[in-house]
Amino acid sequence: MCKRYFLMATGMPLLLAAGAALAGAESAPAPFNISNAQDFAQQAAAVRSGLQSGGEYANLSARDRDLVMRDIDLMTALMQRRGSIEAMSGGERVRMFNAQSESNRLLTGDVSDYVICDFGPQTGSHLPSTQCWAGDGI
Repeated sequence: MCKRYFLMATGMPLLLAAGAALAGAESAPAPFNISNAQDFAQQAAAVRSGLQSGGEYANLSARDRDLVMRDIDLMTALMQRRGSIEAMSGGERVRMFNAQSESNRLLTGDVSDYVICDFGPQTGSHLPSTQCWAGDGI
């Protein structure tokens, strides 16, 4: 029981940090690199501004713009509810990571760094864990 909570408490922040590091390895910096609520608020405001006509992301299709706004709203709700990534449950951390990953993919157009995760029990086990897949391998 203690191991499960240790993995949930330490695993997802490391996953979020690794995803952010991978996202910036060869391409332009990802719009979202969330480490705390204040950083997220500033990044979300910058992306919202960039989505306006004449902004950095104005060339996005209406569908992609709606998806990014949906992801920002989800991440905002999670941050407001919990205050930090560390205070989130395993499922909430995965939802936060997936929204961040999808937004970065849509905003940068870079599918090579896209990662999607799932949180739940593995086959043959009742213990929940986080499993992730590269976007190009889905």
